[in-house]
Amino acid sequence: AVVARGLSVQELNGIEGEVVQYSRDRVGVLFPQREAPVAIKPERLEIVWEAQLAAAPEGPVPNVAPRGGLDRQQATAMVKHFADCLFKDVFPPDDVLGVFGLAGEDDRHNAAIFGVWQGALLHLDLGENALVEAMLEGRVEDLFQNWCRQVAQSTISPRAYYAQQVIERGFAAIDWDN
Repeated sequence: AVVARGLSVQELNGIEGEVVQYSRDRVGVLFPQREAPVAIKPERLEIVWEAQLAAAPEGPVPNVAPRGGLDRQQATAMVKHFADCLFKDVFPPDDVLGVFGLAGEDDRHNAAIFGVWQGALLHLDLGENALVEAMLEGRVEDLFQNWCRQVAQSTISPRAYYAQQVIERGFAAIDWDN
């Protein structure tokens, strides 16, 4: 969700809306009191985060082993569970957040990182297998940075705005479990 700030249409300022479209220079935001999305410049939007942990996918989550300690079956199960969370638009359980760079203290930054993962795996279909291989080789951070740049340049992913925010903030601000 996002909140608009500094708009000429005063009644939309401070109102929470949902990003439903993205183009090169505007974000389509659907507000509760409007029937159609409103095109807004990204710099006039603030990401708002609301945790949705209760709706996490059912089933066991593989145990998290230290980097390099996962076997292919564990890594594949973890990635499939993470992809299911992305599809359902819910954060994964706490014990796997750091594996995907989501363990930081800043919920808005975590939401942007989550949006990048969604853009990469759901919208650009960059591949769960590549993520499994990166986990096994200990290079998830590198893969994420590469995918983040691709999502940021995308004209088809509504998550490009999130990727741009992550890049502007810097990859060093991401809290990874090592």
